[in-house]
Amino acid sequence: MPTAKIQFSDSVKTLGVTLDADLTFCQHVSAVVSTCYFHIRRLSKVRHCLTHKAANAIAVALVLSKLDYCNALLCGIKKGQITRLQLAQNAAARVVSKTRMRDHITPVLRELH
Repeated sequence: MPTAKIQFSDSVKTLGVTLDADLTFCQHVSAVVSTCYFHIRRLSKVRHCLTHKAANAIAVALVLSKLDYCNALLCGIKKGQITRLQLAQNAAARVVSKTRMRDHITPVLRELH
């Protein structure tokens, strides 16, 4: 009877989290950031029709839920990966609050907490 060879994979996705061989989570962060920006772009197209409260609820449901899911696993990842996640959160806050790019985001994040 012939033996079967099992091919190793560079990464595996389980429960929505992409794990790579080195546990760097680079692929996972890239997927999360990509999904977040997709939803942020969609939200920005209809933001003028929404109230502040409705836009905030949509951003929390579509963007922040993606950022929060399994974030405990990301403890110890590289600072550059954390920065990418923070920029996505900042972009969502800017769309919700209608803040310009050159305005400081920290007061906006505190207000939206």
